[in-house]
Amino acid sequence: MSSVTAKDVVVRYGPTVVVDHVDLEVASGEWVVLLGPNGAGKSTLLKALSGNVPAEGALEIDGQDVRALPSRELARRLAVVPQNPVVPPGMSVLDYALLGRTPYIGPFGVEGPRDLQVVDEVLERLDLGFFAERALGTLSGGELQRAVLARALAQDAPLLVLDEPTSALDVGHQLQVLDLVAELRRERDLTVLAAMHDLTLAGQYADRLTLLACGQRVANGPAAEVLTEAVISRFYGARVRILPHPDGGVVVVPGRRAEPGTPGP
Repeated sequence: MSSVTAKDVVVRYGPTVVVDHVDLEVASGEWVVLLGPNGAGKSTLLKALSGNVPAEGALEIDGQDVRALPSRELARRLAVVPQNPVVPPGMSVLDYALLGRTPYIGPFGVEGPRDLQVVDEVLERLDLGFFAERALGTLSGGELQRAVLARALAQDAPLLVLDEPTSALDVGHQLQVLDLVAELRRERDLTVLAAMHDLTLAGQYADRLTLLACGQRVANGPAAEVLTEAVISRFYGARVRILPHPDGGVVVVPGRRAEPGTPGP
């Protein structure tokens, strides 16, 4: 398992401050989800933690500065599913997923039986075995998103960073992917840090939610404390109802604004 510590993190794009003095702690084995409206700084914070954008402040995995770790060592500790991955369209799903094994293969080495076994298992669990020889450019948006997740899971890192991992998936595959992450978290003692838009799903799977708005952390805690009508109204500008879920957590139900003359309930 891995822990994450971010203290007083600032990220600037030119003169614009996108992440504004944010603190974040993710304990070993914990699943934390970042929430927030568009432009809140969720993806940028994940990129900073992954070493992909310059940032000020402390950014540590297991007490070590991510910016000081060699790229191969960082890849063994952290696997990322980006929101907008760049993929070679002519590459097969199998070869793309095998890229996740790169941190374990020497500069002049080739994939071994263990690497192929790991990738085969991941593809089957993501319902991608049938697509192994398909070119990435022929996949639907949801299939491609699962292929990107397969590459990250094949990396076998103790920290999994997911940026909108279900955004292009239908509801069945959304649950399949999140259930798989939950299973692998238990099996492999993974730590999971994700950014998500679906508030109900976030509340169902995460141990803790951190809400960002305008680049700042504005709420942090379990779903029942963060997903309230007042908080969502204030930071999302949305009218919702919060209902208890029979399996625990809450359900966020958007409410349509009544048209003039519409009878009340």
